[in-house]
Amino acid sequence: MFAGNLEEVHLVQEVAKKSESGEKTTQKKRDALQQKQHEEIVLEDDKDTIKWLKHNNGTANVVLEKMRRTAYRSQQWIKGDGPGPSEIVDKYPRILDPGVDKHNLQVLKGTKNNHCD
Repeated sequence: MFAGNLEEVHLVQEVAKKSESGEKTTQKKRDALQQKQHEEIVLEDDKDTIKWLKHNNGTANVVLEKMRRTAYRSQQWIKGDGPGPSEIVDKYPRILDPGVDKHNLQVLKGTKNNHCD
């Protein structure tokens, strides 16, 4: 009789482990999906911001804010793809505005992990 109870305990423990493991896997999948959705939203926002920067002449504060929003991903693009100066200016024409380069350096130094605003 004791051996039967011990087997039941092991069975319950196995089920509990599998259930816990399944919950962790499901949570990881949910987290990954949420992260992907967030990145897609941020990339779409970047596209809108870049489009705005190409076609509008806002105040310096507005330009700096929009450049701040794209600073991290523009840096990743430049490091990864290695575009030439003309490609960079074509995609980010406001990068040549007075103070933008200094502002972007400050943003990148101060908010290395805050790139998904």
